[in-house]
Amino acid sequence: GVAKLGGAGGGEGEVVREINGAGGGAGVNCVAWSPRGDRIATAADDKVVRVWDVGTGECVLSLQGHTHFVLSVAFSSRGNMLLTGSLDETVRVWEVSSGECLKELPAHSDPVSCVAFSPDSSIFASSSFDGLVRLWDTETGKCLQTVASNDNPPVTSVSFTPNGRYLLISSHGGDCGVRLWSLEGAEEVKVYGGHRNDKFSLASDVWTGVRLDASEPPVYIVSGSEDSDVYLWHVNTQQVVRRVPHSGVVLTCSANPKFPLLATGSLDNSVSVWKAQAAV
Repeated sequence: GVAKLGGAGGGEGEVVREINGAGGGAGVNCVAWSPRGDRIATAADDKVVRVWDVGTGECVLSLQGHTHFVLSVAFSSRGNMLLTGSLDETVRVWEVSSGECLKELPAHSDPVSCVAFSPDSSIFASSSFDGLVRLWDTETGKCLQTVASNDNPPVTSVSFTPNGRYLLISSHGGDCGVRLWSLEGAEEVKVYGGHRNDKFSLASDVWTGVRLDASEPPVYIVSGSEDSDVYLWHVNTQQVVRRVPHSGVVLTCSANPKFPLLATGSLDNSVSVWKAQAAV
């Protein structure tokens, strides 16, 4: 795989650096920013999770233990833990400083498509092709809650909104779209659509570090798509405000928590980091 780092450019940004080995020669399924915004973690089909220094492009940590493709990776809010989900149906919690696996949880009855920490990392979420999203206690590893929709489509991605009050859930096939789910009300409150998600396991994220249009607040929903574009919707209007072209099916995306940067991972074995062009 190849990782690409981008700087300011046109409407979609310009790639200015490449990192070889992002997927160990295999597809990159997920990319995640560290809280400080200086490192990126990648999950790949070679069963390995890697952490990269964005400045130097060097791999600073490799985590092995999953027995099948690693589909998702997430940093804790302090950057001291990594959460991973795999086709082997398990969720693992890792200590970044030592590379030690702290917990291995048999989380679902189908592949674990996505994992995400809450803003304070006290709980985390896992999603699966079994159609379920589960919430877990980070310290004890106990399941706290299970979220399911009426038709139970395979869930490809889950993440918490920055205030921790909602889950962003992507589902596979049909007109499922990207759903905003209220944890307090236990209900779907918004749906973002127009992209394609019929075949692959695509990820979505919430981006708060940039203003792309005049709508308030400057909060955006980001998702990959099978038409090789990255889609960005305004959180309230549900309108598409940007489409960023990629060279292949965009499987994953991660918004930088500190800088106006967006990382995307594609079926073409690449990871790209884009600098947004703000609205005038």
